[in-house]
Amino acid sequence: MLGDDIEVSIAAADDVMLSSPQNNQVLSYNSSTSKWVNAAAGGALTVKDEGTTLTTAATSLNFVGSTITATNSSGEVTISVSSGSGRLGEVEVASFSGATYSDKFRNALAAVGAMNPKPALVLTPGATIDAGSTPFLIPAGVSLVGGAAVQTEFGHNCPIYARATGGTAVFQTSPRGTNENGTKGWSMSNIAFEGLTSISLFADNPMDSSGSIWAYNSLHNVCVDQFNHVYWGPMLGTTITGTTYYNNMTNTAWYIVGSDNTLWTDGGFFEMNAWSATTYASKAALPAMVRLGTLSKTTIGPMYITGSPTTVLQLNGGSGGIALDNLTIEGRPAAGSGPNYMWCAGELIRLTGGSAILRNKWYGYAMKDPSATGRASEGYIHITGGNHLIDGGCVQVYTDQASSPPPFVRITGGSVIIRNITRGSNTTQKPVVLTTNASFVDADSTVTVTIG
Repeated sequence: MLGDDIEVSIAAADDVMLSSPQNNQVLSYNSSTSKWVNAAAGGALTVKDEGTTLTTAATSLNFVGSTITATNSSGEVTISVSSGSGRLGEVEVASFSGATYSDKFRNALAAVGAMNPKPALVLTPGATIDAGSTPFLIPAGVSLVGGAAVQTEFGHNCPIYARATGGTAVFQTSPRGTNENGTKGWSMSNIAFEGLTSISLFADNPMDSSGSIWAYNSLHNVCVDQFNHVYWGPMLGTTITGTTYYNNMTNTAWYIVGSDNTLWTDGGFFEMNAWSATTYASKAALPAMVRLGTLSKTTIGPMYITGSPTTVLQLNGGSGGIALDNLTIEGRPAAGSGPNYMWCAGELIRLTGGSAILRNKWYGYAMKDPSATGRASEGYIHITGGNHLIDGGCVQVYTDQASSPPPFVRITGGSVIIRNITRGSNTTQKPVVLTTNASFVDADSTVTVTIG
């Protein structure tokens, strides 16, 4: 009756549906059933970063970045972070947007180039990157890293198939900017590039340094196979280390100027080959496999370079400080047969200027067909200018040269100091220095100096 206490259960209401209610639950409306149902109570959400509280009352979370994804399944949200091989500071090229791997790679270079600090870009073993007619631009400070190392022709490196369909080069360095800041500090490591003999790995830069240059960059465990050439242009403070193989080039592989470089100090191997793409005559007439223009204060070696049939190295100028350290330089001991002769046709080294210190262990098997070079090739080392020191090394000739070996050094200009030379097993004669002027040569008794 009126005034009496009345107890009413909420579960008796027509629009309420309870299921095993528990403490601290609330009613939540379900529009699909038009019922109020019991559900867990919502509470304030605390968000922390590395243990530091960002907020205690978050209303939503938004995950951004190409390597972060968030998925929801029945109210359970999973956040996934991809970081390349799992090491801090790396990101997979494949994680970027793009219709092809080449598109992803170009987008990755641009995105990472704008970051600070920059994560290393990890390339997928066996991937193909095709620059088309526009080389991939390498921003300052970007690091390219080969993914998990696999066995290749060159050892354990990440094979990458490099193409430039409709173009001439795969990579291009950025504009130099003030104090070279636009192109400083990029690097590559643990990559074996496989290309085509019609393209270069890097676009050429002007030798007068009016354009981009390589500046304080590094290559470590980077190998190159089957290109026209690797790079022609200026270098400043470049470092090349680690396992290094170059093979199957159809042109002078390196043509560099500049200063303050440290190149191939962990050793390496270099041979021309590429017979299917060029001829003996064209290779024999090349200036050199490695051509040093106006270059100073640079250390090169040790390396094992086989000039077959191309001259191994040429130095044209510079203010001095070129150190060729512990190189093995030779043509093939087995000369092969025509038309693909494997001997070194002319000189092993040509010095036309600058100042070099040669402390190498081996000069072998050259001067088999000097007329094929198209120039005056008259000694294993041919000097026409500059001031040089040759200190140490064994000179090995072909057996059919034993009775009258070609000159070890031929000098027609400049000056040279020669010390501590030994002869190889194929002859009993001292190495000969042939000079047009006695004043050009300062030699010890390990060589025979002849005027002519």
